[in-house]
Amino acid sequence: MGDYGLKKNAEGYADPTAYKAITGLQKPGEIWAYKGGDALIIKNHGTFSSILRLVDDECAGGVEVGGRFTDTRMLSYAYNDKFGVYQGKITPSEWETVMDSIAAALGVDRAPLRESVALKAEL
Repeated sequence: MGDYGLKKNAEGYADPTAYKAITGLQKPGEIWAYKGGDALIIKNHGTFSSILRLVDDECAGGVEVGGRFTDTRMLSYAYNDKFGVYQGKITPSEWETVMDSIAAALGVDRAPLRESVALKAEL
């Protein structure tokens, strides 16, 4: 089978609908332009994503993310078709800090989840 790239299907024909679907998905840890600012994607749910807005000024209860700040108590959502341009991605260590801060704000213990993920990795 030839390599047709993302814009063409296995038969070699252009498939713009599939291309847009594959490339338009916002992924956790990515930063996208949103309503005159930027948003960190926490989870994509298909038609909308859970997000945290990023600001330039340090805020109480906030976490630094890529030189900017977010208040992890203010978890929100945005429709995926409202995002603008991709701005970048945070580091894995920043992601862990954000997730730990969200868990603390919500009163959730992430330890059982980490153990479950570690167990699956061993199998």
